[in-house]
Amino acid sequence: MSSVLPQHFCVVPFVHFSCKPDGSPRVCCFSQNSYVLNDDGKRSHLSAQSINEIWHSKWMDSFREKMLSQAVPPECKFCHNEEATGKISKRQSENRKYLETSKEIIACAKNQNGKINSPPVYFDLRLGNLCNLKCRTCNPLFSSAWAREVEAHPTNAVLQSYQSTLDQARLSESWHKSPDFWEQFHSIAGSIEEIYLTGGEPMLIKEHFSLLKFFKENDYAKNIYLRYNTNLTLLPEEFLKIAPSFKKISLSCSIDGLKEKNDWLRSPSKWSMIQENFNKTLLLPENVSIDINCTVSIFNVLYFDELFLFFKDIAVRTGRKVEVYPDILHEPEFMQLHLLPDELKTQAIAKLTHLLKQSDLTSSEKKNISSLVKLLEVHNTNQSDLLKQLKNHIVALDKIRNEKFEMIFPELTSLHSN
Repeated sequence: MSSVLPQHFCVVPFVHFSCKPDGSPRVCCFSQNSYVLNDDGKRSHLSAQSINEIWHSKWMDSFREKMLSQAVPPECKFCHNEEATGKISKRQSENRKYLETSKEIIACAKNQNGKINSPPVYFDLRLGNLCNLKCRTCNPLFSSAWAREVEAHPTNAVLQSYQSTLDQARLSESWHKSPDFWEQFHSIAGSIEEIYLTGGEPMLIKEHFSLLKFFKENDYAKNIYLRYNTNLTLLPEEFLKIAPSFKKISLSCSIDGLKEKNDWLRSPSKWSMIQENFNKTLLLPENVSIDINCTVSIFNVLYFDELFLFFKDIAVRTGRKVEVYPDILHEPEFMQLHLLPDELKTQAIAKLTHLLKQSDLTSSEKKNISSLVKLLEVHNTNQSDLLKQLKNHIVALDKIRNEKFEMIFPELTSLHSN
């Protein structure tokens, strides 16, 4: 089957249901401006339409049909851009997992103009934006702490630029508390193979624990692969007790820097607590895999090698597999890698090139590190407006949070002083 599919084909819209923390469905978390629309041409929402109505909507049927055609959907540009640098994209990784087992679903869509008869088997479930951190690269839609900070400073021009995401964030508070939503979800629980849980911070969200309990009590847990993205500020006993019940769990720990770099990038987390909780993850049962998900931005690409080697050393010493994945930042644009001054790019490339000489790298690690090098090799044109936005953002948040960028990142002082 796969040999007759378009080269750009992605299995995601045939097996995967994704929503933002505000309850807005979309094709996937990497898709660009791909909100699922209802029959009136407006955004669908999980408070207004059922999972089934959204999954079998005309918009989703049309998108699946588009995916089966020869044209590359514009919503999918992030994956194709990453593939161009050699990085393993979400499209590629999901195809490896689901393409072979989804032949009948794809054939059905081919024969029915994009319509399929089966429910989603893989959910990206973001149960609101409840979060205790306000990471520099985040925004109010994904963090209630960020939302509170924006609301607390109504005259700050930098923070008020987040007003649109703040408006979306206000929708994040209630949709996932609806009994109707959970009744729908429970009705298809038997077909679920995989769930990606993030937020917000899933370990803070009580509905998430109710969901785990439901899976265990109804004997579904043994068939389900849970994937987490967690900030590792807490590791509740409730999670530790129920984890062995599931077929497999992937604990992807969001860590963007070591020591004081962590504390600045992921305020108000503290490195000592992150280390303590990470050490607890090393004691989890074998059905739980652990990796580090590093959002690579202009702030930390120069130090990615330090983070990588720190956790690789832990893996060697403990015998527990720990991989470090660079998650390349796409938004906001003024924090992207291409804005790094050329002299700092040269330094970052040298450090990453040296890292590639490590003898124990996996093939995926080599590809992902090489992709960072390729992104850094892109020559900078005049980006003065974006650099001004970056400086204003650093200065405004440093003042509000009583932090000092230039003390944490002395090598990057030019970003602050220009």
